[in-house]
Amino acid sequence: MEKVNRWKLTEEMREKWRPVVEEWLKNLEDMTEEEVKELAENSNKEELEARFKLDLSDKELNPSRLSYLLRELGYEDDETEDNGWQWDFWWTYKKEGVSFPSGCEALKISGTGATFELVLSVDADLVD
Repeated sequence: MEKVNRWKLTEEMREKWRPVVEEWLKNLEDMTEEEVKELAENSNKEELEARFKLDLSDKELNPSRLSYLLRELGYEDDETEDNGWQWDFWWTYKKEGVSFPSGCEALKISGTGATFELVLSVDADLVD
């Protein structure tokens, strides 16, 4: 069996996960201001998270691989933070020159290595 580089996004992973991320982003990009406002006013936390967060925990993706994928989709690295000993991380990305009512021009990869959580979300107060 060939050893796979844990940091790089393989072609197989790209083919599997790019459509998932693109579909999630497309749904967010297509939202109108009215839809976003209605969700914010009438939804509970779980409903908001279901719409604005993509849980990728316990998958073959990791923050590095997801980062490569976002760059391919036009997002640029913005800020990388972690708290070290707890293995928590927050990496933010921005897509310059666009603005969407859902805020999906700014994304965040977050999670923790302690329990292998990995979440892609809109980087907005609406879902934090």
